[in-house]
Amino acid sequence: MEPLKEWVCDKCRTVVTVDDGTVLWNRAHPGNEQLPAFHTDFIIVHNKCDKNEPTRPQSLHLDELVGPKGLMRLTEMLSGGPFQQGMTYLPNPDFESYVDLFRRLHVPYYEEARRYFLGTQTADKWFNQGQRMVLDSQDWQDFISEAKKETPPALVEGLL
Repeated sequence: MEPLKEWVCDKCRTVVTVDDGTVLWNRAHPGNEQLPAFHTDFIIVHNKCDKNEPTRPQSLHLDELVGPKGLMRLTEMLSGGPFQQGMTYLPNPDFESYVDLFRRLHVPYYEEARRYFLGTQTADKWFNQGQRMVLDSQDWQDFISEAKKETPPALVEGLL
């Protein structure tokens, strides 16, 4: 995979590019339509795959969420600055999904590394012993390389 240019479609599990991808999410209201909504359930899909997602009516084309403009748009969801309200944090927004999306779109090699987060001893060794996920590009590449060694090739290909 080419970092920050290719992702895995959360529907069909094949490669998505900036040209053929969309980010979908839901806007949930905290029990009261008059309170500001918060964003939840973020996924990356092919444009053709988003037709089957009525539970996630909010969307932006992938090219609007990458690069410097994309960083600004993603941070605007959290805080609109002095001009408008950002994401609401009550009662229980899906902040984990948002942060994962942010990393997928803007941290080199994170998208590829995600394939090895569950069920590998490498992930347990790297992340379950107090190690934080603040890694540079070389660290992510090292993690991927180490995790691939313990994962059968057929399974690696099947994860994509």
